[in-house]
Amino acid sequence: MIVIDPSKGGKDTGVSSSGRKEKDINLEMALDIKSKLESDGIEVVMTRTSDRDVTDEERAKICNSSKVYICVSLRMNSYNADTSVSGAESYIHTTKPVEAAELSRIILKSMEKSTGIKNRGVKTGTVGDAKDNYYINAHSRCTSTIIDMGFITNASDLKKVTTDKDKTAQAIADGIKDYLKQAGLY
Repeated sequence: MIVIDPSKGGKDTGVSSSGRKEKDINLEMALDIKSKLESDGIEVVMTRTSDRDVTDEERAKICNSSKVYICVSLRMNSYNADTSVSGAESYIHTTKPVEAAELSRIILKSMEKSTGIKNRGVKTGTVGDAKDNYYINAHSRCTSTIIDMGFITNASDLKKVTTDKDKTAQAIADGIKDYLKQAGLY
C-alpha cells in the first residue's frame, strides 16, 4: 500500500503559469497515477481527492496511520526569472535518505526515459535549505519523496503534465512499481 500526495489544494493554489494552477495539475496527475497503480493491483491511499485544504500535519498523519510502504508527494517547480529552466527533481529527508534516494532515482529515471524530461536529480532538504526538511519527509514514518514533476514556467515541462499527462503519469506509476518490485513489496 502506498500514499500519493497531490500537494497544495483549496486556498493554497501553489505556483501558476499560462492559466494553470499547481494544485490542479498535482491532483489530476495523482488521480491518473492512482488509477494506473490500482489497475496493477497496488492499493493507493490519497491525501486528497478533491480541491480542498489539507494541512501538512494531516498529510503526515495519513501516511502514518495507513501503514503504507512509501509516500510520493507531487509538486511543480517555478522559475519566473528564466523560463528556459526545466526538469524534474526530487527532495528527500536529509538524514534517512537511502531508500528515499533509491525511490526518487527510479521515478526520475522512468520520467526521463519515457517523457524526455531533464533529470535534475535527487536533493536533500528543501529548495531553500539542504539541511532543513519538508514536513512530509520529516514526519512520515514510511519512505517518502517529493517529486517536482517539472517547471510550470517552462512550456515543455508544462506540456508534459497537462497535454501529455497520461505519459507522465504512466512513467511515475512505472517508477513506483519498479521500486516496489526491487524492494520486494510488489
